Amino acid sequence: MTPYILLGLSLLANIVQYIIKRRDDEAKELRDRRFHIYGEYFAKLDNVNAQLYAAQTSDEVLQEVRSLMDFAALHPNEKQTLLQKYAALMQRLTATLIDWMKEQATLIDEISKLRLVASPQVVAVLDQYVESVRSQVQASVTMAIQTSVLPPGQFDPEVMKEYTTTLNALNKMRTDLLTLMRRDVGTRDK
Repeated sequence: MTPYILLGLSLLANIVQYIIKRRDDEAKELRDRRFHIYGEYFAKLDNVNAQLYAAQTSDEVLQEVRSLMDFAALHPNEKQTLLQKYAALMQRLTATLIDWMKEQATLIDEISKLRLVASPQVVAVLDQYVESVRSQVQASVTMAIQTSVLPPGQFDPEVMKEYTTTLNALNKMRTDLLTLMRRDVGTRDK
């Protein structure tokens, strides 16, 4: 009877070992899938934001700003021409911002991919993140309209304050989201 008990215990140990290995393999596969999808999404997001920054701070734009300032200093009485040059610069920057907003909208649509693999904690923050992005895009639209249509210094400071507040909230939400995603893929913040 002892050989049968040993055989039974050996079989049971193998079954338990198989179950544990399978569970660990499935968890590793999920972590790997999450890592890939999370990384892909944030790479796109970082690229979109980097493109906006690069477009706003390009040598060409900075030269145009310098030229505008020089013109204002050399020709203080030519207000109409100065306003036209200012409006042209603001329209150009607004067009760049509109392109960024379109890219943000596309990225919001891609969040469904994240929801498919994310933990419930990440999904909850994703929903808040989407609302924050939408608020930021709306604040960007309002600010862009004001800065491109109104003369310099005439826009509502509350609009700038709202823009800054929504941007800060979005940045905090992004940090929280990244922290939760790092936990999802097995990376612990220390």
